[in-house]
Amino acid sequence: MLHIDVSDNHLVEMEQLDQCPLLVTLKATSNALIQIPNLFNAILLNELDLSVNSLTAFDDMSIGSWLPFLTHLKLASNGLQELSTIKLPMLNELDLGFNQISGNDK
Repeated sequence: MLHIDVSDNHLVEMEQLDQCPLLVTLKATSNALIQIPNLFNAILLNELDLSVNSLTAFDDMSIGSWLPFLTHLKLASNGLQELSTIKLPMLNELDLGFNQISGNDK
């Protein structure tokens, strides 16, 4: 499977994506996801849209260097409160709008 769109459902989690190693696009907007799905096997993924969910964090363990071809990452309208350093060398678009991200006072 190359493209998956499960938007506008009531999903709280997504399983068995590790069985889709050729996945290029994953759209799961407008669900109730509380964590980023396991994408360790989806190294060809280039578009990930998890906007309008209930995510509160993302980091190098949830979206990491094993996604070398990721060009579009959309995490708008979640509950994200801080930014973490992630290594995505091909990233062209990062949408974090309408979250609760605050500046670091350090």
